Amino acid sequence: MKDNLSQQLSLFDSSEYQTAAKRPGQKSMDEWLATENPIYHGSGRSDFGNAPMAHYGTRGQAADRASSLPLGRVGEFHRARYLGDGSDEESHHHFIDGDAEYRNYQRALRDGDSTPSGDTSSVYARRLTKKKAPGVFTDQEANAAEYGARLESGEHESEIPRSIGESAGKMAPYDCFEDVEWEKGTARAQAGARALDQGRPIQYHNDIEGANREDSEETPGFRKSIVAPRSAVTSWERDVLDDPGSTSIAQDFAYKRMENGNEGKVPFRSAVENKNRPYQEPLPLSTPTGGALVGDRIGMGPQFRTITEQHYDKRGKAQG
Repeated sequence: MKDNLSQQLSLFDSSEYQTAAKRPGQKSMDEWLATENPIYHGSGRSDFGNAPMAHYGTRGQAADRASSLPLGRVGEFHRARYLGDGSDEESHHHFIDGDAEYRNYQRALRDGDSTPSGDTSSVYARRLTKKKAPGVFTDQEANAAEYGARLESGEHESEIPRSIGESAGKMAPYDCFEDVEWEKGTARAQAGARALDQGRPIQYHNDIEGANREDSEETPGFRKSIVAPRSAVTSWERDVLDDPGSTSIAQDFAYKRMENGNEGKVPFRSAVENKNRPYQEPLPLSTPTGGALVGDRIGMGPQFRTITEQHYDKRGKAQG
């Protein structure tokens, strides 16, 4: 009896009734976030994707980064460097010459001015389109690799963010006109630079943003981050626009998000604790409001609301 049943089932072709797996561009943004293993970047600049390379990690790492950027009017010199709205030298002189901005800086420090500065930061999701290079680099090796790869691509030292060179330290190579010269003992960093030059992301240990409210040891990529070339990542919006099977409604929505500087922008937990918020059951992180518990970690309950923009006051403090 069992053999007859098996023979009958073998004659039945169920393939025509199976639904083909959706391509990334056919998924809703929630589906895309849940199934495409996205990586995240916290930034106060919606145009960060124009840079040759960027650093990515978990959503918890990106939220931690978004809450600690040099924004707010108090840190005018560092803010100008970060936002690129003035050269280092010009901003430095503007900051120390005793003008109104400097006096405002001193006053804000003295008075604890919590007036909103107008600066905001957000968290953005991306999908890797290239496989990561093998191995996990140290933070210093990864920054040296990025520094070297950007020099090799023709960027001048002055065009590379100073923080990358500072993090690379003594491993940073030298720009010798038509060649890049590396110090001894930097073979790993050089291998990382070659991978980046070939368009492959590299992964590195991150113990700074890695220690955040959201991540636990079960989080994929726990305490690790990624340096990825611009060519090695894409967004939900670009997947939708590049897919011939996506609907016109989805394409229009994706286009408007990109046009408004919201490409890949996702909700994240505020850095500001709200102890007076009433208790509620855990909610998914992707909901527009509410918090979510991850494991048994302390300080991750509903007292942290979910936001899409981190605001700063004039002292440079995150305001949620």
